Amino acid sequence: MKNTRSKIIGYITILVLMVSILTGGISYDMPAAVCSAEEGQLDLSQIQPDKVLGGVNFYTAESIEENVFEESRILEAEKQITANELAEVKSFAKGEDIVQRDWNVYSSRYFYQQLSVNEKNLYRAMYVHCMYYLTTADGTQGSPANYAAQQLKINGKTGSIPLSRGFSYTNYGVTQDQASKVSLIFMYENPQFYFVNANVITYKNRIFLEFYALFGNSTMRAGYTNAVFNKIDEDAASVATETDTVQKIRTLQDRICGWTQYNWSKNMGYGEYYDQSVYSYAVMQNSVCAGNTKATMAIFRKAGIPTIGVTSSSHAWNMVKVGKSWYNLDVTWYDDIASGRASLPKDSFFLVSDLDMTKYDKNSGSHNYVSLWTTFGKPVCTSSYVDASSLEKEDSKHHEELDVSADFALAYVPNLQIIITSATTYTGGQVKPSVVVTANGVTFDPSQYYIEYPTSAVYIGEYNIYVELKEASGYSGSVEVAYNIIPKKTQIKKLSGSSKSFTVNYKKVTKQVNGYEIQYSLKKDFSSKKSVKVAGNKKTSKKISGLKSKKKYYVRVRTYKKTDDGKIFSEWSKVKTVKTK
Repeated sequence: MKNTRSKIIGYITILVLMVSILTGGISYDMPAAVCSAEEGQLDLSQIQPDKVLGGVNFYTAESIEENVFEESRILEAEKQITANELAEVKSFAKGEDIVQRDWNVYSSRYFYQQLSVNEKNLYRAMYVHCMYYLTTADGTQGSPANYAAQQLKINGKTGSIPLSRGFSYTNYGVTQDQASKVSLIFMYENPQFYFVNANVITYKNRIFLEFYALFGNSTMRAGYTNAVFNKIDEDAASVATETDTVQKIRTLQDRICGWTQYNWSKNMGYGEYYDQSVYSYAVMQNSVCAGNTKATMAIFRKAGIPTIGVTSSSHAWNMVKVGKSWYNLDVTWYDDIASGRASLPKDSFFLVSDLDMTKYDKNSGSHNYVSLWTTFGKPVCTSSYVDASSLEKEDSKHHEELDVSADFALAYVPNLQIIITSATTYTGGQVKPSVVVTANGVTFDPSQYYIEYPTSAVYIGEYNIYVELKEASGYSGSVEVAYNIIPKKTQIKKLSGSSKSFTVNYKKVTKQVNGYEIQYSLKKDFSSKKSVKVAGNKKTSKKISGLKSKKKYYVRVRTYKKTDDGKIFSEWSKVKTVKTK
């Protein structure tokens, strides 16, 4: 079968149409009608977000349980196409080394540069994490490159959603509101991360980005990546021979509108909505304003035209820099004019000022900037582009965008591990066990990572230690491990043998203890052992009867505490022996 870009895009489109792995949240510029979610999956579109910022929905989780999504469910998509087609999609993933692409060319750093130092650190952590998934294709079963999903509970509803790792914003010295702001800017400045949806989950002091389930398998994802960005690169290259920036913009605008139709994923029968992704433009050829805005930015940036994305409360569009000034450009609404769906002057939304951008809104507020973009320092355009004479004018107030590519040189570590190296016995105060943090054979110095111990880790029960690497380590990554605070152990004070029995006396432990367990065996390794529970923490002796006479028994004792999840036991006492009579 001939391996052409158009055929591969066709196969991938068919694949998408046949797969409904996960239903995403209410897409930006989309009404609340939804597709039903697959059983067991959380349908965020049925849940009211805590807030919406510039088209990104923010939710608060009541609980998150990681690694419940089986890889086989992600791979289910591969069963929807024939073996030959599947081989062709996979071979297309190898058509160009995705690692070797210059991914910086699709990004903007206009708003990133306006962030505080701490906010920049969080932004970069998100970037490095997503770059791992963008550039890694690993067909190994269970590879971390094949991202999975987590079990969530939000507003009383439970289901699974693929998520990024959790970014502990307190470790970066920012508030939850600042972290929300960073995630919004991150999404609109990095259209290359097409597998990131427009929903953000917060849990405890962490913030998670939602991933689209379709792209979970990294080998298939590599095929999608090349399909998307070969199309983006092709569009950008179409103006390579033109020297006039304004003509480049006109040509690209026409090319974008000629390729895609305005359509919502829900109208096409998808189980999750791709409207917020450049994927909807490049592969589906059906998108809405958010997808068009990100596609426009990726194409224009690749073509060497500085471009950013901005939003109102219901719409998204771009600003582009021409000459000395930034102007507004709305490709989505231009498409309505070009197709005859709107009777307006052709250049109503082409390189216009902020004020002129609202001229034809009919009081809809569609082009009234969300105030936070002004807070972020967006360009303020005071006059519309007229002709070549505008190139020498200062028609906008703006920040200069500098080359900060050196800020994004970290590598993500997917196999970070925490090894607990000290006891976790109840002390009456906060229990903070010592740890060793490693990844791929490298041990990190404590100065290279943040570590969080739960302040509630005082009582007996299960808790989590969270570690996140600092940029000083040269890497980016995080890991969480559970540990139990266990009761204090007891000691055997005396063993007394009698006829076919023995009595054990042990030290009383009262704090955070509900009882004792006595274990005995005729063998030193406690094979064929038997156990007896003693309820209550005040009794300090127990007679064990019904034994064999004149036999040597090995005996040990431990304490236990009842919890909602069962009993948590202490370490065993030292083993002592006794002989029956």
